[in-house]
Amino acid sequence: MKKILTALTAAVAAILMCVCLAACGNGENSVAGTYKFYAVEESGKLHYVTDEDMGITEDYIVFTLNADGKGEQKMQVSETNTVTVPFEWTLNGTELTVAANGIETKCTLENEIITIEIMGNKALLKKSA
Repeated sequence: MKKILTALTAAVAAILMCVCLAACGNGENSVAGTYKFYAVEESGKLHYVTDEDMGITEDYIVFTLNADGKGEQKMQVSETNTVTVPFEWTLNGTELTVAANGIETKCTLENEIITIEIMGNKALLKKSA
């Protein structure tokens, strides 16, 4: 599991640094809100934040989607360092397009879960109450 988390962390950090990636939302008030790290899907198997072997919390990746089409991604890269990237977003059906620093990234938002594909694995963020 640590290999998966290390690969996921490296991939997300690389995306943040190289592409200034931030994912997702919709201009509709119904999708506006805060989405927190929920699970990782690797080879079709889900590993949840609540699993003992994950070693991270739901605050590892947090997306805030504002109703005005803007938002931000916060990623906890260490216990004392959180990276924040502002972005703009749109929703077309379930396809979310996120734009940060002129770079667009596609992900999905369905049933209050954002899915981001990273290097063949998927990170899932679930809307907080």
